[in-house]
Amino acid sequence: MELTASRSDLQKELYMGVAIGPNSALQRTSARSHVCCFPVLGGGPEAAELGTLGVAATIMAHEASLPEQDEPPVLSLGAFRLRPLQASDAVHWSAYLSDPRVTLHTSWGSTDLATIEQLIHRLRADYATKASWRWAIARELDDCLVGVCGFSSWSTVHRAAELVYDLSPEYWSRGIVTSSVQAVVGWGFSNAGLNRVQAVVLPSNGPSIVVLNRCGFTQEGLLRQYRIVRGEPRDFLLYSRLRTQPHRSRRDA
Repeated sequence: MELTASRSDLQKELYMGVAIGPNSALQRTSARSHVCCFPVLGGGPEAAELGTLGVAATIMAHEASLPEQDEPPVLSLGAFRLRPLQASDAVHWSAYLSDPRVTLHTSWGSTDLATIEQLIHRLRADYATKASWRWAIARELDDCLVGVCGFSSWSTVHRAAELVYDLSPEYWSRGIVTSSVQAVVGWGFSNAGLNRVQAVVLPSNGPSIVVLNRCGFTQEGLLRQYRIVRGEPRDFLLYSRLRTQPHRSRRDA
């Protein structure tokens, strides 16, 4: 969804897209969104307007239930942990986003160091306003960033937000994205009053579809020519998960 309203308007809308890009419908108001796709969970520079894994998800939160802290809490994942983004993360984030495999099924644009530095600056500023809420996926041993996961935007009116994530190829096929999504979505439902999570993914992004299924998302339909990917209109699959929906991991996806 191309968002062109003010940020306050953005927070009052129900975002239907998870795969975000410069032309994404989810960016009407410079929405902090990006796409997630598992081998390539990609989110883009325009504040999250570019995508990573080709999957972006929408989650809902009531204004009164928004977290009071000024930045995301640290969430443990064993050998890894979710923590707030830091300016120093730009080097590692830009490095793995430059790998074509990471952005193949996404709408990421420029991923050079300067662009990612600006993106992190914007995302950190968003912590105070709750315009977006992203965690760095970091190694517990040395705190080095290996991925990103979180909410690119949320609506206080509809209690909806968008989930985005991306991961360095070096760490694929280790369940790290699945664990991160489960932790973030669980935190959102339990601590931020979220009610629904939506996600859109390119049909070609098999790994991301597997992640969504494993995390209890349900496919709702097809969004025809939903957004432009490298100059071409592409269809996206729409997935969702509700707060009241029992989490039944489907590993047969």
